[in-house]
Amino acid sequence: MKELSEYLNQPLRLKQVSFFKRYYELKTTEEFIGSMQIRGFFGNSAEVAFGDKKWEIYKKSFWQRGYEIRELGYENSFAHFERKFFKRASFIFLPVGEKVKMVFFPFKAKVEIQTEDENCLIRMATKFAWTDSAEITITAKSPIVNKYPWLIMLAKLVAIERKQSRAAAVPMMLGGV
Repeated sequence: MKELSEYLNQPLRLKQVSFFKRYYELKTTEEFIGSMQIRGFFGNSAEVAFGDKKWEIYKKSFWQRGYEIRELGYENSFAHFERKFFKRASFIFLPVGEKVKMVFFPFKAKVEIQTEDENCLIRMATKFAWTDSAEITITAKSPIVNKYPWLIMLAKLVAIERKQSRAAAVPMMLGGV
């Protein structure tokens, strides 16, 4: 399997395979790269696979805003995502003290994963379709992108959660019960 940084500046497609299933595939035009299966009624966990490696992205509690990441089949998490409520950027804390930012752009369907120096590593732009899809672009060669390919799926999972919470808030603002 090729490393993710070898797809530098190539459009990758992260697409929901079926409208009724919460299974996503990351592909180029001709090859399969990875997948994500969202599990649970509320989508509190996801199984991510890239090649022969598998991870689990999960919430420790239904009420928490952040996510924990661990290798599938293991108990201890090795990374976590802390979502800041009113801030534009949230942080992903990786092993050995590494840290990257997940930046959301207001009024745009775009998410970027950046280094602490604000260098963009991964850009995700959501596309409108009947099934959920996004165009992913690896914008910089970095060992972080190769070492932690699940960052792409975490960004999608957080984008889905943000979209659902916005959809739930709109009826309340329009006078709903």
